[in-house]
Amino acid sequence: MKFMDKFTVPGTQIIIGKKCQYRKNSDGNSVERVAKSYTAEYRDHEGKRRFEGLGTTNKREAIQRASLIHQQIADGVQKKKPSARLKLSSLIERFLAFSESKNLAKTTLARYHSEMDKLRTFCTQEGIEYPSGFTEEQFYRYGQWLREQIHKQHSGYSPSSLETSAILCKMMFKWGRTQGFIREDPIARGRIPKVPSVVQPCFTTEQVYGDLPPNN
Repeated sequence: MKFMDKFTVPGTQIIIGKKCQYRKNSDGNSVERVAKSYTAEYRDHEGKRRFEGLGTTNKREAIQRASLIHQQIADGVQKKKPSARLKLSSLIERFLAFSESKNLAKTTLARYHSEMDKLRTFCTQEGIEYPSGFTEEQFYRYGQWLREQIHKQHSGYSPSSLETSAILCKMMFKWGRTQGFIREDPIARGRIPKVPSVVQPCFTTEQVYGDLPPNN
């Protein structure tokens, strides 16, 4: 893994940047994938090297959040170890296990798994490891990412399908909050894209009865 677009936050030893990983595509070729959200690299109280997702694509916001980490270290505030927190991948697995226990139709469960796979892929590319990193901003970026993926495959993606993806994503986070797995729902205020109404044809009386044979 490489760290791209590296920048040392002034007055600190914290470096912010974007994770870059290499993955093999369907042809077996190595493809570079750069996360769009910033990550902070720093040394904690024990001198251990840490990477912490900042949950934003805005460089100014990333610098502010990294500065807060620096201040916490300076003030001696001990951060919980990442291993003590529930990862987003674990939250997704628990949600799917719960869904399977509800005796839903096979087609419905298949859709749940498909949508959660898409969410996992997006979060991996964005460097989002924990639920708190999936902010409202990321929620809207996820919708755009879905459109881009379908466009690359040269197939249509109906507005209703995008709405379903957004609904299941919000459902998963809301469920996690209700069950107490996460303290706050990071996308509680995120809006689900509305499906544009389709104008239904309105036929005249002549059109409706025009093809009927005359009464004898």
